[in-house]
Amino acid sequence: MKKTDNYSLPQWEKQDFIKMEDFNDAFGSIEQALTNMRTAADTYTGNGAMMADGGQEIALGFKPKFVIITRGWLDPTFNPRGFYVTGEAAVEGQELYFQLTDNGFRVGGTTEALVDQVYNVNFPMELNTANLTYSYIAFR
Repeated sequence: MKKTDNYSLPQWEKQDFIKMEDFNDAFGSIEQALTNMRTAADTYTGNGAMMADGGQEIALGFKPKFVIITRGWLDPTFNPRGFYVTGEAAVEGQELYFQLTDNGFRVGGTTEALVDQVYNVNFPMELNTANLTYSYIAFR
């Protein structure tokens, strides 16, 4: 019997004898893969803290590999403009406003000078503006 490349699931051929154990093993593999593929989606309200002062940690209960943050998913009158996508392979200077932690992620404001120094752009990266609601989805 052949097995799939990624999850070693059975791929029976015409001459194979099918056994109950093969089905049980396959469904066990699927169960484990789904259990390990943890996600979290929610919102947080910015507290205005600068990253240099510790920012704000969003606790997920796991270290994400990939996070998407935006404004506007909850309010149809708001034009989503601040999509921020990141993963383990951080972009240069990302730690100034976003960090992955063992328990989730940390967001914070930066100063224009810091962002201008790293990115040569004239606006601050802001993922923690006080009293603004941000939506996120995080993948383990």
